[in-house]
Amino acid sequence: MIRRLLALAAISLVVASACDSSGAAAIPSGAAAIPTLAATPSPASEGTQEPLLPATHIAPPARGTYNTDPPTSGAHYSVPGYAPTKWGFYDQLQPPEVWIHNAEHGGVIVLYRSSTDADTVRNFIAGAPLDPDFGEVKMVGTQYPIPGHRFALVAWGWLELMDTWDAGAAQRFYLAHVDRGPELIP
Repeated sequence: MIRRLLALAAISLVVASACDSSGAAAIPSGAAAIPTLAATPSPASEGTQEPLLPATHIAPPARGTYNTDPPTSGAHYSVPGYAPTKWGFYDQLQPPEVWIHNAEHGGVIVLYRSSTDADTVRNFIAGAPLDPDFGEVKMVGTQYPIPGHRFALVAWGWLELMDTWDAGAAQRFYLAHVDRGPELIP
């Protein structure tokens, strides 16, 4: 019994010494954080909530009309094998009518304006944690002409704009919004 208590005390000291003054894990410079879904941030703490539009299905090549740019909800395609698209990174631009359907399914869309930023987004998605409900990374990365910004993160009804890439903010946004769309579907 005393050995267990001493072991727990030692573990507590190691954990406490690895934390900064806020209690967050202090990651040494150059080390990568191990993503986790256990400490999920509140959706309200990550991004800006946008007014929702109806989740109307439209047929290609019709175009949706949206209240934000990039859009966070609204009209989208529902075509098996096309929309929603497969989770992952795309070198070619995917139209919003495709990836809005992924957001409806609780996915997070990572948009980048310039092809020079493609590897940043590709690497982020490759290292993201699996969602707890379906065991997959529910992200779509695609180029998009984001007005006035280099990057944008989109979830159903939520938007985060970035002028410089912030992997920590992107991870918090993903953890806060994955599987929170109106349809909980893989």
